[in-house]
Amino acid sequence: MDTAFISGLSKFHLDAARMRKDDDFSDRISHTFTTALIVLFSLVISCRQYIGKPIACWVPTEFTRAQEEYTENVCWVTSTYYLHTNDPSFPKKDEQRYNIQIGYYQWVPLVLLIQAFLFYLPCLIWRLFNWQSGIQLSNIMEVACDVELIKDPLSRQTSVRYVAKHIEDSLGPQRELRAGCVTKLKQCVAKNCCFFWFGKRYGNFLVCLYLICKSFYICNVIGQFFLMNKYLATNYTFYGLELLRDLAEGRQWEESGNFPRITMCDFHVKRMGANLHRYTVQCVLPINMFNEKIYIFLWFWMVLVTVVAVSSFAFWIYKSAFRSNRAHFVRKFLKLRSILEPGDKKRSFNFVDDYLRPDG
Repeated sequence: MDTAFISGLSKFHLDAARMRKDDDFSDRISHTFTTALIVLFSLVISCRQYIGKPIACWVPTEFTRAQEEYTENVCWVTSTYYLHTNDPSFPKKDEQRYNIQIGYYQWVPLVLLIQAFLFYLPCLIWRLFNWQSGIQLSNIMEVACDVELIKDPLSRQTSVRYVAKHIEDSLGPQRELRAGCVTKLKQCVAKNCCFFWFGKRYGNFLVCLYLICKSFYICNVIGQFFLMNKYLATNYTFYGLELLRDLAEGRQWEESGNFPRITMCDFHVKRMGANLHRYTVQCVLPINMFNEKIYIFLWFWMVLVTVVAVSSFAFWIYKSAFRSNRAHFVRKFLKLRSILEPGDKKRSFNFVDDYLRPDG
């Protein structure tokens, strides 16, 4: 296994706790704010489940308190099933009852933690691999951002030179030394549109890795919508919108069956001898009131995350994929410093294409 990868993995936990500057706001919405929000929801539901009383069942009058607690624990563990209140029929076969079981409410805290990890995963990939470009991006960005706050001109110039020297030292050893026709063709393709051929030797490894990680953010949040629909066993395509429509139209959970508060539970008790007694009890799931509100909020939050992630990805594609945009970005700052002369357009393009390249 690559020793550099192992080294990066060992150093990762040192930077994980502090806010880094090697990504943008759209990335932090996913890997920081959304992850923290979902973990918080998971803790709230866990406290309600393990400290409070997530289920209460109406048991026969002859049951003792111990039997009542046993009934509630069995029904919580083995899942319950929901029957519409306006449906007079009652399924008599075990298979029919099994098919309408509701088995998600016990696992909500765990599923939320899995969702939180999936939101953080693209950030984990980015931080594990971006330093392999040879550029200490996080350190460079921190120094560059702090330059504007430095009042002393000498210290400011020292920081700027440090950034420039590090970039120069990092980009130099990565240049392709071979000069064959195939190599030149690859370099030409990478120079004009980095997506078709990328790597450290072509100077676009960092840019392409970042765009790939941004695409992971988008794939993750879109996949979360499908995961939510599958996990909650709902027939709704747009879960949050249709659930709000139900509430607006006065269609409560008794009709829709989403996050039901009152369910049925079957269990067996074996008595002395070969007698097997079957009980059917009605149970209340107050925990589903919390689950419903949390998933409604999460659905609309993920819509916001999707819009921000797609917009950011499109912006970075436009800015970094084509050489003309990269050259315009550099020329803009040269003009602000009154360094660029009217006849320096070709030289600036050569500087961007041949010296800086996309990673610079």
